[in-house]
Amino acid sequence: MKPNQPIRPSLITFFSVMLGLHLSVFGLIQKTSAQTFHLLIFADTDDPGLSAPNLMNISFLTEMANDVCQATGLKNQMMVFKGKDFLASRCDQVLSNFKPEANDVVFFYFMGHGWNNSETEEPMLLFKTQGQSPGPTNSRNLKAVFEQLRRKGNRLTLAFGESCNSAINDRSKAKGHNTRIMNVSAIQAEQLKNLFLQSRASILLHTCKRGQKSNSSEDGGWFFTSFYDQFKQFTSKSFRQQPAEWRALLSASTQSTIEYAREQGAVQEPVFQIFATETVAGSTGAAVATASPVSTGLSRVDSPSASVLEPSVSPVVTEPVSSPESTGDLTGICAINRVAFKALQSHLSYLKNFRGRVSTMEPDAAAEEFRKYYSTDRQEFFRLATQKLNVINLGPEDVAWFTKTCGETAELLDETNDYINDPQFRNIASSKLAIPIDNLGDTVARVQNLLRRCKE
Repeated sequence: MKPNQPIRPSLITFFSVMLGLHLSVFGLIQKTSAQTFHLLIFADTDDPGLSAPNLMNISFLTEMANDVCQATGLKNQMMVFKGKDFLASRCDQVLSNFKPEANDVVFFYFMGHGWNNSETEEPMLLFKTQGQSPGPTNSRNLKAVFEQLRRKGNRLTLAFGESCNSAINDRSKAKGHNTRIMNVSAIQAEQLKNLFLQSRASILLHTCKRGQKSNSSEDGGWFFTSFYDQFKQFTSKSFRQQPAEWRALLSASTQSTIEYAREQGAVQEPVFQIFATETVAGSTGAAVATASPVSTGLSRVDSPSASVLEPSVSPVVTEPVSSPESTGDLTGICAINRVAFKALQSHLSYLKNFRGRVSTMEPDAAAEEFRKYYSTDRQEFFRLATQKLNVINLGPEDVAWFTKTCGETAELLDETNDYINDPQFRNIASSKLAIPIDNLGDTVARVQNLLRRCKE
């Protein structure tokens, strides 16, 4: 090569390739892909009743994300959609364009109003209405959001919905301050790694069962406060159980929420399901449950029903009541007031028929028909149904179940009647009547089961 003669491009390419191969062999050039913690928050901060608790939730979630990323080395990617960005269309856009890497962690957290469309156990998440009436247009089902996220192929997915799960337009109760966050010892990085680096699963959680309201105080949502309290304990240096596991953490958070709600005179029972990530690929939505140990930080991967804490009173209508059976005495069962039972069946038949027709009726006609049906006498019937049916002689758990179920029916019929003059009455009635119909159906089936035992 002559002095000052420029090197030809082909020679540059050759030497670049050879240099790259040499460095690669010795590990000096490595293609890296940093794992990321994606925190996606959708929060209603414009509603006067939810602004304060939701802003507190966001603050604590931010603190949690910072602690996780600092201890695990995960890259912190937090997106918060509130105020004018709290839109169903924005959620659609984010989920559609979202492309996490295989080893990433995705935590979706919704906090706002919600309702149940009577089609799934999971709530419909209600976004900003922009002048529209609350309904399917500005709502998204939590389970549908979860399914969309878990199919992204990342290692750990959490989708939490903190919202009511009952009739549309319900409002959660804000009861004063709620300072339950405990002071615990310093964070143990190893426990955070167990939860966020070693776990491979998809977790769906809603903060109350179908038919219930999700409550909050000025210091945050009742569930989130319980969850964050337990999270800090499970990841503290004083935590003795090894390793920290999602199932144990969420079970403790659920129980803490139930107990706190009970102390406040309310009922709120969170529900969660844990699925193995490996079952997602190519699935149609149903995870394959397994009881075998999983070496990913989870003690086991449960079927949906196994991971839900059951209430102390179970509304299962196919099981015989326990107290008369234990003594062999059927007197309490066979003394059921059959006239009241026929009236119960009649109410169920009417409400099912009305709900089937209401969406096609003229607005004034729909309101007038319900006005004629609704009366204080009928409400009194539901509130006193336990005595009128004469099931007061059954065991205490059964009496409590009948009292709660029929009382909830009366309450929701009251709420439906409150909207009798609302222009959206037909939509509201269609949603609100779903739970009374379910309640009455369960009650009729339970009484039929009791009467069937009388004939055996």
